[in-house]
Amino acid sequence: MRGRETGVFGLLLAQDGRPADRATVAAPMPTAFVTGGSGFIGGALVRRLLADGVGVRALARSEASARAAGAEPVPGDLGDSCAMALGADGCDVAFHCAARVDDPGSHERFEAVNLGGTRHALDACARAGVRRFAHVGTQAAPPAGEPLVHADERAPLRFDSPVAYCATKARAEEAVLAARRARLRTVGGGRHRTATAPVDNPVLAVRAPAPGPVYLLTDGAPVVFRDFATQGQRPPRRGVPRRVAAALAAAADAAWRALPPPGRPPLTRRAVWLSGLEVTIDMSRARTELGYAPVRTVAERLGVGRRGTKGAAAMRIAVGSDHAGFHLKEHVKAALAALGHDIVDVGTVTPGSVDYPQFAAEAARLVGGGEADRGVLACGSGVGVAIVANKVPGVRAVNAHDSAEAEMARRHNDANVVTLSGARLGPQQADAIVAAFLRTEFEGGRHARRVGQIAALEDQRQEAGTVVHP
Repeated sequence: MRGRETGVFGLLLAQDGRPADRATVAAPMPTAFVTGGSGFIGGALVRRLLADGVGVRALARSEASARAAGAEPVPGDLGDSCAMALGADGCDVAFHCAARVDDPGSHERFEAVNLGGTRHALDACARAGVRRFAHVGTQAAPPAGEPLVHADERAPLRFDSPVAYCATKARAEEAVLAARRARLRTVGGGRHRTATAPVDNPVLAVRAPAPGPVYLLTDGAPVVFRDFATQGQRPPRRGVPRRVAAALAAAADAAWRALPPPGRPPLTRRAVWLSGLEVTIDMSRARTELGYAPVRTVAERLGVGRRGTKGAAAMRIAVGSDHAGFHLKEHVKAALAALGHDIVDVGTVTPGSVDYPQFAAEAARLVGGGEADRGVLACGSGVGVAIVANKVPGVRAVNAHDSAEAEMARRHNDANVVTLSGARLGPQQADAIVAAFLRTEFEGGRHARRVGQIAALEDQRQEAGTVVHP
């Protein structure tokens, strides 16, 4: 996300990636002023600052929440000029986290909080002589219903977005950028498709060079939204085509503006955009200028994932074969189970002659549907099962002949199924291929853009009615 407010996903400068050195602060920070201190991001930031020995004042509508987090509470909101002045007085750095994110409401209400509140925060900090101002941005500021693919800091803000939250966040970011001329600092976060953003790292804002450029940061390789959103749960097997969801969201938006009905709309355009559009990020600038590098995986940050008996992350792996790959499949299945992986064997269960498409398709559907992390298939050549698997949406199967091919397919193609030749490969060769396939991480970057283009082709086929989602 962009470093100037990031909902859950992105914080200023340390926004949704992790700092290269999370404990390093370039200069002492005796006191920090945090807006939105009782919110999700603000509360996490308060705890992080306190852990680093920084005194914190938190502007918060809930004084109890701010005090519980350990901050000195400043009761009030972004429209309370006295509270803003009190909070900023004597502080060295300010972190602006507060924003209106709820979908119901008029454009004017969003503008009053997101743009007007940002201007009030900038003014209060300027009057108080605050040396640095870090604005937590959002991945919703640049898009207006289109994907962002391999975007960097030059991606334009979309002030014309029909969604009030997105448009007003874009204008707030513009206000912060304009304030640089007044010697205030803005630091960016990262916008991303499924961006995972640790909320405890905004203190990296103090490491940015003057006069305050924007930085886009992520957790490294992008993750599939479906996988991230369903951590610890079985993903749904059915979905709604994006065009249908967009039409429903537009109708709901119109109804809530015209009537409005009680409660919140069941679906909004912002929700459709954030959950249905790709946003991949190029964070070369942060790597070069800040030495930024993710230091932990998404799973490590979330505290999820089992461990295998040899310390590798355990996975749920779907395996399948025909008669020609049966014995190799049985060997691989036993080896993976011994390492602590959860194995789902879809068959065949005997070496008798069978047709490979049914077994390959069943295993591929488990992977494409999110019910298995990876898949291993075998037939005589490995080619037939690969062709079948690649017909299933969400599956990227590689027929690997050696460990180098398996590794490259993971690094560059984010392959999630590997297919093996029962006629050509022995047990040791198969073990080496599968080991490389499971241990290698997707590199992301330019490769994420290309994998995203593959996913876009699948979306087009599904919307045209030529593909049935597994």
